[in-house]
Amino acid sequence: MIYSVSIIIPIYKNYEMFFKYLEINKKYFEGCEVIIMNDYPLEDITKQVKKIYSDAIVVNNNKNLGFAGNVNRGVLKSTRDYIFLMNSDVVLKDNSFLKALE
Repeated sequence: MIYSVSIIIPIYKNYEMFFKYLEINKKYFEGCEVIIMNDYPLEDITKQVKKIYSDAIVVNNNKNLGFAGNVNRGVLKSTRDYIFLMNSDVVLKDNSFLKALE
């Protein structure tokens, strides 16, 4: 099933924790558009993210945009009707966030 939600995950450094949580959370992403917004311009995380979750869209900013700028750029990249902003330090327990679409 395809859901009308884009999950936007902004990240700035702290990649070790982010990759660990992405591995845990990916089972709840099926049918959603997942956009990873990397706001640290000195690090390209595309390969590492794709190894964990190949369907993710990874955007590596060329300059630091700050939290709001990074999130807003992610929203502009999204193609779905709804946005679920998920911080990089979140561990999902289930896909109950999809119930908001009902």
